[in-house]
Amino acid sequence: MKLFWTIWVIDALAAVVLLFFFFLGLVDGSVSYYNSKEWFLILAAVGGILSGSIYFIRQEKKRIAYLLITLLAIPAIMMGIFLLILVIADPHWQ
Repeated sequence: MKLFWTIWVIDALAAVVLLFFFFLGLVDGSVSYYNSKEWFLILAAVGGILSGSIYFIRQEKKRIAYLLITLLAIPAIMMGIFLLILVIADPHWQ
């Protein structure tokens, strides 16, 4: 059960990053009427993953819950590793 909540927290942090960029886009105008559907779908999918995984874990359907949280956690972890490598390696991309 600790593994589930660890992965869920990773998903929640990814959701916070998405919300940060969404609100930043609202402030600077890059989120507009033209791309509001895409943002809505992305935020709804992330919310569905987070709430759906909690629903399924409470219904004792652990496989479905783990499948849901890994859909978001794997790309988030891979991106985190990539950014960590960029910080450590300090590449010069000229």
